[in-house]
Amino acid sequence: MKSILLTALCALSVPAVVQAEEPETIPVEVLVGETTCVMLAGNPTTGYCWYPEKKLPKDAPFKLIIRQGKAPEGAKLVGVPSQMMVCFKGMRVGAHTLRLVYARPWEKAKKPANEVIFEIRVTE
Repeated sequence: MKSILLTALCALSVPAVVQAEEPETIPVEVLVGETTCVMLAGNPTTGYCWYPEKKLPKDAPFKLIIRQGKAPEGAKLVGVPSQMMVCFKGMRVGAHTLRLVYARPWEKAKKPANEVIFEIRVTE
């Protein structure tokens, strides 16, 4: 997959496309107690999914919620693209860098097909 389609929710301003060759750092601001979500293009029927490159530290200022998408209703073919939702819920004031990779979890030695980096800042 050569690009990620990002659809901003909750008035988040991000670029429309992030190229896989050079992952872009995307700033995300979220208020404590609020949730900000971003949609990423995916293709779960092929085994690929989005997940954090590393486990989040317990003191991360946000809670990460990832909902893997499903193929559009009525789609019967393997490889039909879908959307996946990544949400950041502000837990406490702070900042953290999060790298999400798009890969098949069982192919550990293989380079991810794509990745995106979020600079999350939680404010009051």
